[in-house]
Amino acid sequence: MLQVMCTRRRVIAAWMLTALILAAVSGHFFGIVTYPLSLFSPETNSTVDVDPICYVMPVHQWFFDHAWYWIDCTLLALVPFVVVLTGNCVMVTCVVRAVRFRYRQETYLPGPRGGSSAAAAGDKGKAVTSSTVMLMTLSVSVTESDERLNL
Repeated sequence: MLQVMCTRRRVIAAWMLTALILAAVSGHFFGIVTYPLSLFSPETNSTVDVDPICYVMPVHQWFFDHAWYWIDCTLLALVPFVVVLTGNCVMVTCVVRAVRFRYRQETYLPGPRGGSSAAAAGDKGKAVTSSTVMLMTLSVSVTESDERLNL
């Protein structure tokens, strides 16, 4: 099994990669959104003051109305769902393997009073199972609340 060491360099690289991805996803808004202080009104043939709201430039309106919706949905809902689901599957697989391995190892060792330690292994297995259920519930509820906020 491959073990990955968590070093300062890897943590900094992960943070930088995350920042670059977020900048790439949202950076185009600097070019397609404008903040007009006044608009030209053809009816009165003069400029009219507008509310301080950002507007998408007309050239990019189709992209913002049709394409950005799908990009946003994919990046903020579907990809995190797949990542969390994959992580949960890996977590459950690792926990099940560890519990089985621990149970096999502890059944061959004598307990503190000369008996088998199968009861101690069963207690540890219950604690690991309850921790796994708690983590799975937490990750599903966080993913679900994130998806509701994005819609």
